[in-house]
Amino acid sequence: DDALPLNSLLAAISRFSLQTSARNQWFGTITARDHDDVQQHVDVLLADGKTRLKVAITAQSGARLGLDEGKEVLILLKAPWVGITQDEAVAQNADNQLPGII
Repeated sequence: DDALPLNSLLAAISRFSLQTSARNQWFGTITARDHDDVQQHVDVLLADGKTRLKVAITAQSGARLGLDEGKEVLILLKAPWVGITQDEAVAQNADNQLPGII
């Protein structure tokens, strides 16, 4: 329901907690957002204080969620959007990189 307010992190979590299958979840704080007409980009500093992610959203979602600098957010990422590589050249072309051990 697009009429429900999502201006607080707690409200958003409670609303989506039973509706999402996304297992990749991170808390962070918005550090920047462009205001393009259709697709917008949001920069988020994760809770570890070091890792940054770039997020693409619709302008409508950005406005509805009140995604402004300094706002705390929860990022949900579905598994099909995750890629794993050991190739430095491939990794350098990715918008976001998270180191890991398999």
